[in-house]
Amino acid sequence: MSPKPKSKPADLPPDKAAIPAGERHFVKKTLSPETSVEAAAKGSPRDESQGAPPSLTVKGQRKSGSFRDDRVTGQLLSIYENSDGTLPDMKTFEKRASHSVWRVFAFGVAAFLTAAGIYFGWQTFFSPGTKFSANDVLLSLIGPERIAVADEVTFRIRYRNSERVPLDSAQLEVAYPAGFAVSRVSLPADNEAQTVWKLGTLEAGAGGEVEISGRLYGSLGETQSLRTFLNYTPSNFNSEFQKIATLSVALTESPIEFTVSSPESVAPGEAARFVVSLRPRGASAVPLFLTLDPGPLFEKKQSSLESDQNEPYRWTLGSLSEAKEIDLSGVFAPAAAATEQKLTFQVLGRLSGKPDSAPFVMASLERPVRVLESSLETKLAINGATEKLALSPGDTLNATIAVKNNGSSDFPHARVRFVIDAPAYNDKSILYWNKLEEAHNGQVVGEKIDDATRRGIITWSEEQVPELARLKPGEEVVFEVALPLKSGVETSLVNYATHRLLAQLEVQYEGANAPEVRRGGTIDMTLNSDLAIEVRDEISALDSDTYRVTWLLTNSFHELKDIILEAEVYGDVSVAESEFVVPAGTAVFDQKTGRLTWRLDSLPTSVDVAALEFTLKLNQKNPTQENLTSKVRVTATDAVTGETVERAGEEILL
Repeated sequence: MSPKPKSKPADLPPDKAAIPAGERHFVKKTLSPETSVEAAAKGSPRDESQGAPPSLTVKGQRKSGSFRDDRVTGQLLSIYENSDGTLPDMKTFEKRASHSVWRVFAFGVAAFLTAAGIYFGWQTFFSPGTKFSANDVLLSLIGPERIAVADEVTFRIRYRNSERVPLDSAQLEVAYPAGFAVSRVSLPADNEAQTVWKLGTLEAGAGGEVEISGRLYGSLGETQSLRTFLNYTPSNFNSEFQKIATLSVALTESPIEFTVSSPESVAPGEAARFVVSLRPRGASAVPLFLTLDPGPLFEKKQSSLESDQNEPYRWTLGSLSEAKEIDLSGVFAPAAAATEQKLTFQVLGRLSGKPDSAPFVMASLERPVRVLESSLETKLAINGATEKLALSPGDTLNATIAVKNNGSSDFPHARVRFVIDAPAYNDKSILYWNKLEEAHNGQVVGEKIDDATRRGIITWSEEQVPELARLKPGEEVVFEVALPLKSGVETSLVNYATHRLLAQLEVQYEGANAPEVRRGGTIDMTLNSDLAIEVRDEISALDSDTYRVTWLLTNSFHELKDIILEAEVYGDVSVAESEFVVPAGTAVFDQKTGRLTWRLDSLPTSVDVAALEFTLKLNQKNPTQENLTSKVRVTATDAVTGETVERAGEEILL
């Protein structure tokens, strides 16, 4: 069969050339305003002058004719119509950019970063010869873990680069505890505080050691930490790394033997005595001081070591190079009922050269004292003093003792004891007991405490004082005692080795179940030098206006130092220093002030007499003038007790 001849297409205008087979094309059709959407979709009457109708190529086959199929018409409408049913302006088209280029670019960047990460990880963890993990950079801190406060201690810092690459800009740093005082380092540091060592480059396998010695101060029982840091940059990195080592040191022992003796119980108002003993276990230059937390009821009355100014419960001890004992006493205020009071004693230290630094506790003790409930009031005074008193040989102790029942119950079978400890020699007290004066004829008993001290006790009971058989509420008994001290005339004072006297009051009575004792006030007395001044004056036989004056000093108990005698000379008087007779020291007369002064550096007991002689010439008499000189004021320091001794000599009358 011969092929069927193809039909020849109609001639088309140049702008409507035939569409090649296999392509799909939309043809832009210009619509007039009058043309409806339906007409445009279904086609308007063909204008023959326009040539052949548009053609559509589908699956490679071209068919002529208009789109009249309802299905096709509906699909075209759904594609081109707006939401309100109208068709858009087909004269213009908006072209939107495609996103495919950006997707390709983003994919490329992600692929590059992934590849770079894989390469970097391979270089870091798998590349031989440049592997670095920081685990092989070694740093250690070696030293004791338990020491005594203020002990000398040595710490060793060891470092090593066991990596395969050098470590650049290596620097070792140390953070000391607050209480550490450096005394020596084995490698000179690069700063004044001796905390930084610039090591430079640490080659692979290189290392070293730094020794640091010093004393570690801190509070007993606390733990302090020493830290060291090794900062470095591996040669194949740009980042800085740090290695840290830490050592904790516990302060478990005090460098001071510290004890406090105290009473177990005491009545309100009764003297409570505490003896603090300190002994260093080793040398330490750190300044120390003692503190006392007295609690709400205790009040200090006296102490053998003077407390700091404006700080009655703090005592400066210094470096404490030798044993020291502090004797202090006080009283507890009454409480509503019997109660236990805790007094806390602490030895504190502070680093030398850092007075503003926080102190640390080197030793601490707590002493509980039971304060009893009592309505028995006791009082003791000697020469007007109730706590501390300075005496000299030859003085008389005038004591007043009072016991009063302030309660609502009787105190049956009361006994009052007045106890005095005093220096003694050859079993004889420096107190002149044979000259004791007191009105109630109390019983006197003597006891030997040691070779240098004897105790005397005066006891009054209901046998001497009937009121003591049952001391009733509101009742009071008073005792007056006069007891002299021996002077250099009655005894050789140089034989007495001690200089302290201690007086105390005790009251005993029958309690509900057993005898009870209440101790009253305690008075601490110091026996100083028996220095005496005598002023002598003689009128010249040749001139009644000329006076020959002698100041005579005597001393036989304790050496004296820094002795000064002064007096004012009144009126129109001439004093010739060239006529002074000065066996010791220096004497001067100030013409402007009219004051005569004699100074001696010392006066030992081996030289028991010193005298100054001088002449006063009265040039013109004043009818109203009565005194030629003032009283002589004498001050000196007792070289044994350390206390100031004061005396006064008589004035010279006209």
